[in-house]
Amino acid sequence: MYRPAAYWTKKVQVKVESSIDDDVDILPVHLDGWKNASKADKSRIAAKWRRDREVEYLDKLSALLPFPIDVTSKLDKGSILRLTITYLQLKNDVCRITGESRPQVFSQVTHVIDQHKTDHTYSHSNSKRDSGNMNQMLKVNEPELMLHALGGFLLYINRKGRILYVSENVNTHLGFHQYDMIGKKVLAFIHHDDHKELTKQFMISMPPSMSLPTTDEVDENEDEDPDSINPDTFVSQRPAFYLRMRYQIMKKGSKTKHTGYLLSQWSGRIRLAPSKSNPGHSSIVGMVTICRPLQSTSLLEIRLDGNMFMSRHTLDLKFTFCDPRFSLTAILAALMLVISE
Repeated sequence: MYRPAAYWTKKVQVKVESSIDDDVDILPVHLDGWKNASKADKSRIAAKWRRDREVEYLDKLSALLPFPIDVTSKLDKGSILRLTITYLQLKNDVCRITGESRPQVFSQVTHVIDQHKTDHTYSHSNSKRDSGNMNQMLKVNEPELMLHALGGFLLYINRKGRILYVSENVNTHLGFHQYDMIGKKVLAFIHHDDHKELTKQFMISMPPSMSLPTTDEVDENEDEDPDSINPDTFVSQRPAFYLRMRYQIMKKGSKTKHTGYLLSQWSGRIRLAPSKSNPGHSSIVGMVTICRPLQSTSLLEIRLDGNMFMSRHTLDLKFTFCDPRFSLTAILAALMLVISE
């Protein structure tokens, strides 16, 4: 049946206007002059009211994220929602791996983050701490020290190739912030020619003789201690491969960023869990890896850490130059101790 354009226009207008009047639960009806205001004023006031409430909810949501205050205060709306969704996905994967409905690891992380937020101002204003606070500080920094010893950063991606977690020291190796990478596709940080190499790691086959327990058997272990869970419940694959990862470095004294690709070694574990949709079969949960950027063979491009220095020698091993950060006398004294031993 043919209808003129005016008919449809009028019908749409009536529907929109009625929705404004009926949506009284989220409108500022308590304000003076709301009942006598025109429909255009009501629409404008309602839009501002929703925006204010949206900002309020986003502030509350950002406060719940496991990040320090100085990080969450810089996040925009899209970043807050992206990090929130990623955190929930990460929690779901950990629940599948550990077999717990509320994994203890998340309560420990929340406690550490809350303690960091509480002591953030105090740690900068007081340089001296007692032995108890110092031991607590060392416990908080223990994961960071472990990653520094491994010479890389920790990365966890799900089976769809989305980054659910990356350690904070990724900024040291690649120049990207932790909150900028979480929730994004890992392929965006990998060279296009290496995409197939990463995809190939998820194409694993189970031996015919290997079988996994059903979902009901896994659910029976939810109340058990995580350390007592049978390790055969989840099968691990340990891949080791090399990829070129994108990096960006801000040069000192310049606002320009130097970008490129850095060869890195990936070594970790692919976790398989019993499939819920297909009992008796397994499905990939994700991959946890340690990414170690490899130094270039060129001596001019080697990064000098705090425990490294540069020196030049003659053919008879006499010092002709030494890094000014180190005392030549101290170096010679250390060498004498080594020789005497």
